[in-house]
Amino acid sequence: MKNKIVLINTIPAPLEGKTQKTNVSPGLLAIGTWITKNSKFNVRLIDCIVEEKYLELIKKELEGEDVLLVGLSVMSSCIPNALEITRMVKKFDSSIKIIWGGVHCRLYPEQTIKYPLIDFIAYEEGEKPMLNLANCLAKNKSPAKVKGIFYKIKDKIMRNPPEELIDLNELGIMNYDLLNQKVFDGGEGSIYTSRGCPHRCTFCINVVTKNRKWRALTAENVIKEIEYVLKKYPNTKIINFRDDCFFVSKERANKILDELLKKKRKLKFTTSTRIDYFRNGLIDENILKKMKEVGFYNLNLGAEFGSQKMLDFIKKDIKKEDILQCVKLLKGAGIGGTFAFMTGFPTETRADIMESINIIKQMCNMNQGVNVVKENGKVYEWRDKVRISGPDVYRPYPGGELYDFVVQNYGWKTPEKLEEWEPYFRKNIRYNIEDYPWIKGDPHYVIALQFYVKIGKLNFSTFLQRLTLPYSRKLKVFTILFYPFARIRMLLNYFDHPIEYNLAKRFNLLKGLEN
Repeated sequence: MKNKIVLINTIPAPLEGKTQKTNVSPGLLAIGTWITKNSKFNVRLIDCIVEEKYLELIKKELEGEDVLLVGLSVMSSCIPNALEITRMVKKFDSSIKIIWGGVHCRLYPEQTIKYPLIDFIAYEEGEKPMLNLANCLAKNKSPAKVKGIFYKIKDKIMRNPPEELIDLNELGIMNYDLLNQKVFDGGEGSIYTSRGCPHRCTFCINVVTKNRKWRALTAENVIKEIEYVLKKYPNTKIINFRDDCFFVSKERANKILDELLKKKRKLKFTTSTRIDYFRNGLIDENILKKMKEVGFYNLNLGAEFGSQKMLDFIKKDIKKEDILQCVKLLKGAGIGGTFAFMTGFPTETRADIMESINIIKQMCNMNQGVNVVKENGKVYEWRDKVRISGPDVYRPYPGGELYDFVVQNYGWKTPEKLEEWEPYFRKNIRYNIEDYPWIKGDPHYVIALQFYVKIGKLNFSTFLQRLTLPYSRKLKVFTILFYPFARIRMLLNYFDHPIEYNLAKRFNLLKGLEN
């Protein structure tokens, strides 16, 4: 009887060959964990973002006659890679069933299932649907009662009712044996302690996919997961809680921090939360003090805009004053902050963009310098005390009110067939901003902002400090060359005619600018 299930995390085509050794695919890891703990199926997980020769690994797993099901996790930008793998599997053995899941399937379920080589899609969470489907296929039964999937009977599309959301505590400790063990060689362990976000930001994928119900591991189970990771990977120096919103429950957060304080481990931590939590008391001075004692060195936060008009437009539910207050409180606690900013939105004006630039400059002036995680002279991680992520360009996600807005007001359209995405994302990781009808004037003005902000926000002492830290020589030379121009532009608020950006792009110097 066929009993092997192969889970594959696909990769954006422009990133192929550029592995990220620390990547963990949370959805597939959870699916693999659920299946291995509740059945005797043989599960293999291949992450194309981690593995240099992933096609060879996939082919090796296909050898023999025991592969029952191949599952692919797919974002829109990963469609070329996912289609390549799907065609390869079907060419190898057309009887092997293929199921797609992930963000793109949630956004475009019917379009995806219409593709002839895809047998099933999971349109919500995948743990229970994958195991239930595998059990049906193994017994040669109809999938009609498998909740949470689309499938086809001849040319007719069948949509089964949704599956109940899983209780994360039922998953137990993740089956880390499914991962390439080199993922933890860098000293960082990624742990997922919750799912969903209860807030209403109109641009967010959680809102679009109706993933607003926050579900979490208990504090006790979070500690168990940490202890397991530290035992399995004793060289772990950093724990990254990769939740969308870690501090939704103040009671749970306090329990986790209290238990970590008792353990007295020499660890560093980072996670994501919201700026308004500093205003409404979910993160107060007492929690910040505990976080610092435990080892938190960075928090990821969504600032998005310096314009109150734009913050209100996306229903962020924060005030621009909250952003500066958050920087002040984090500085007082000795914890750094990575603040995400966005641009390229409908209704956004040059004046709105300048408000974002100005608040970024205020934030950086409030807390310059770099936080470094190191032990015995080895640097494991570093982050600017005020790190700016972006401004990233808006991506329209179908299904939300903001997407409806650009469709109704600007006639925005996306491909009507799955295969029509393939040529576009062969060259692009995101939508091409030149195609955005709501962008007035030169779109490169918006794209170049990230280039200038990344470098130009640094004062001279922070710029020099960063040059002493371990990152590629090519990137250091790049930073030295472009720092004076970016700094002057930031000081003058002048971003027209982005000559330096165009030169860097022409000579392919922009990759790796994420630090």
